[in-house]
Amino acid sequence: MNRLFILALFATCGLYALSGVAEMKTESLYDTYRERYLAPLSNEEQIEKLTKADDALTRYKTRPTLTTPTKNILSYFQHLLCHTKSIL
Repeated sequence: MNRLFILALFATCGLYALSGVAEMKTESLYDTYRERYLAPLSNEEQIEKLTKADDALTRYKTRPTLTTPTKNILSYFQHLLCHTKSIL
């Protein structure tokens, strides 16, 4: 789970709004996450892992030290995870 946070924070470096470029970087990060950590798993294991990641991101976004742009990017990443979970 720490890898997910590290990857998400790298994606937010230097981003101040959820522009088209920010969306593209977040989607690229998501593609990398799926390729490395979800692809080798079965559908049930993927759903379990996506649920854990979604819960962790929800808890992480409640931190008062996060800036609004960072929360927006994490929310978009979370949206991508939920979308994949609904497809599976």
